[in-house]
Amino acid sequence: MADFDRAWLRPGPWPLLIGGELRQGEGGRTFPAVSAFSNETIATVAEASAADVDAAVRAARAAFDEGPWPRMAPNERAEVLARIARLFDRERARFAYLEAMDMGKPFAGGRDYMRSGVFAWDYFAGKARDQAGQTVRVAVGTHFNYRVHEPVGVVAEIIPWNGPAVAASQKLAGILCTGNTVVLKPSAESPLSALALGEVLMEAGLPAGVVNIVSGPGRTTGEALLRHPGVDMVSFTGSVETGKHVMEVASADLKRVALELGGKNPNIVFADADVNAAALWASIAAFGNSGQICVSGSRLLLHESIHDSVLEKVVGHARALAMGDPLDPKTQLGPLVSRQQRERVLEYVRLGVEEGARLVYGGDAPDDPALARGNFVRPAIFAGVTARMRIAREEIFGPVLSVMRFREEAEALALANDVEFGLAGAVWTSDIQRALRVAGRIEAGQIYVNGYYSPAMSESPAVGHKKSGIGEAGYLKYTVPKTVFVRIEA
Repeated sequence: MADFDRAWLRPGPWPLLIGGELRQGEGGRTFPAVSAFSNETIATVAEASAADVDAAVRAARAAFDEGPWPRMAPNERAEVLARIARLFDRERARFAYLEAMDMGKPFAGGRDYMRSGVFAWDYFAGKARDQAGQTVRVAVGTHFNYRVHEPVGVVAEIIPWNGPAVAASQKLAGILCTGNTVVLKPSAESPLSALALGEVLMEAGLPAGVVNIVSGPGRTTGEALLRHPGVDMVSFTGSVETGKHVMEVASADLKRVALELGGKNPNIVFADADVNAAALWASIAAFGNSGQICVSGSRLLLHESIHDSVLEKVVGHARALAMGDPLDPKTQLGPLVSRQQRERVLEYVRLGVEEGARLVYGGDAPDDPALARGNFVRPAIFAGVTARMRIAREEIFGPVLSVMRFREEAEALALANDVEFGLAGAVWTSDIQRALRVAGRIEAGQIYVNGYYSPAMSESPAVGHKKSGIGEAGYLKYTVPKTVFVRIEA
């Protein structure tokens, strides 16, 4: 028996979730969900108009201002979130199948990755029970002071295409645990798993209007959501340029803003590192999810004494990656999300060659008839990359690795920090003093030592530095602090 059910992919139109009801968009407008593997339309999705967005925000507003969710006891909210966790766990295969179909994430790894979504709902169920405040010692004998974090209100949450079910879960669970309500907009490139998640939320008994999901292009649906006066806060994950636009639009009403933006993350390997482990993880860091991860290790900085040996090992790992149908359990490298993204990546490969970098492996679209219809790019590995090259400075969001050489620790840090981003970084060394020193000097919000990727995204969240983002980490960014002074002396 297959691990998936093809009936999970309904032809549609896949509906919006507004005010606790599944409904089509105004006037029946739809847009296609396109397979990253075949570039064929696999379903149609309801496109939310400005009127639909207005209805969703009004539903969220009513649920926050008048509904039970913000007024529930913390334990009651926790029970609902824990129930969602159990249902999400039940549906992991369905979410992974939908993401394999519309964005190309390999099903086998995707199903395991969905455990992060289960954990997010469970973790924030615990946080819902842990809404502790703080007491502050002030003028003793005359005043009692306490501080609390209150829900911000209606949140507009806009998530990217590269892992929508888990991304939506991590965001929504943090939003909901403190009593907020939300309008979620998934990317039009991969909306299906987020829309399926809405069905799970309804089954869990979430009150109507607490979570609303609207699908459609950013230029219409997203813009209407950004500009709606009923929204108290905008949270966006995506590119720097779009993040700037979000901030500009939100400033008109002084909405609170949280931005998780791009990265060009350095992965630094010193001469005393475990080079076998470093090479393996360099490949995982650069090519996982076909490079469509904001914290991907897209710049590999190698000490000159181990440069050639590590580079050879990384090429070997890349060469061994099985590229193919996302539903094939052997597939490790799926297609990019769209033909447009494939062309963007291939253009960067051409640019890297023009700039004088040495393409030592890959960087082409495979001509195998089984893959040619899809948005595949063979992992590209460039050596001889210099700091001024665009492939070393700009986020590509695809399987392109820029390898750079250094001699001294100071040179490695200068290269690591010589970009406008500050999202993540890694250091490989057997010297603990160097590890801590370099970790402290990399200008980024999330650092890995002798490893890569966070094992604790919910419980130890990070904030991007420089142009990689703004806003508090974790669920507290969806709250507003309040301090209360009680005079106790007559």
